[in-house]
Amino acid sequence: MEQEPSNRFPWSSIIWPAVIAGTLVIAGKLLYPKERRYYPRHIETPTVNIENSNTNNSLETKAEAKEEADQPGNEVLLARLIYGEARGESAEIKRAIADSVINRTDQGKWWGNTLEEVIRKPYQYSCFNQNDQNGEKIMNPVGPAWEECLDIAQQTLSSSNTDSSNGATHYFDTSIATPSWAKGKKPVKNMPIRDGREVKFYKLDY
Repeated sequence: MEQEPSNRFPWSSIIWPAVIAGTLVIAGKLLYPKERRYYPRHIETPTVNIENSNTNNSLETKAEAKEEADQPGNEVLLARLIYGEARGESAEIKRAIADSVINRTDQGKWWGNTLEEVIRKPYQYSCFNQNDQNGEKIMNPVGPAWEECLDIAQQTLSSSNTDSSNGATHYFDTSIATPSWAKGKKPVKNMPIRDGREVKFYKLDY
């Protein structure tokens, strides 16, 4: 005896494939978590021989060539930031600050998509602000503190580096008033420094 065709929609033919696909996506994220981006130590800036350049010898051309030649690589730029922000602090503080800069670059928000853009963004890192007292010091760094900052920058930019800031993108030293962006927010890490002060690290997503 023939059965009459059912008018019910075959929901199972849609639901089960969707459930299976969702399960595979979740499993993939657990098995293959997102890796931190690797930033090469040097920005791709052409090497310019100012004295032996085959271009014309006008003063303007030489000035442009010198400007290109003086551009620091990622390694030196990050080391200068560490030196300006925390040269008197421990290696652990320096490393956490460097990691927070990488985290900020990874987010690709309004503060920049490259390491150089993030570091040079106006009013983000005070040592790069115009007329800041650290400006001359970060351009002419010297001594063991600079060597340590350079070592930490090299380590931070290596592909084997792990984040020591707990994902932070921002920080401040409690010797200053709490910035507006930190008010009402919970730090992801607190690191004690001299005189009872500490550096508070925050992860912001705006």
